[in-house]
Amino acid sequence: MKSAVGAFQRESDEQKLGTELLERIGCFVFRTNQPRASRVTPGLPDVIALLPRRLGVLLWEAKSATGRQSDAQILVESRCRDSAVPYVCGTVADLTVALEGLGLLVG
Repeated sequence: MKSAVGAFQRESDEQKLGTELLERIGCFVFRTNQPRASRVTPGLPDVIALLPRRLGVLLWEAKSATGRQSDAQILVESRCRDSAVPYVCGTVADLTVALEGLGLLVG
């Protein structure tokens, strides 16, 4: 699968491009992943974005086209859905679809 920019991307590239997109549309972005071992809660997504226009929060677990979720990430996604919190797992293309659905991007 190709990303929104048309080339195969590593997960770190997807996250960089997606974070830039979120910031361009007015989101305040928190990045939770670190290059070193940390004590971050297992399953916490890579990006927490405070959305513009009082639309709340969006959680994004950045993945390459071939990336897979851990069991902890699957649990967090399930809890987000149960709480009506927008959660995206995937590439920049997946993030773009979610942002279009929230009315933050025009497709």
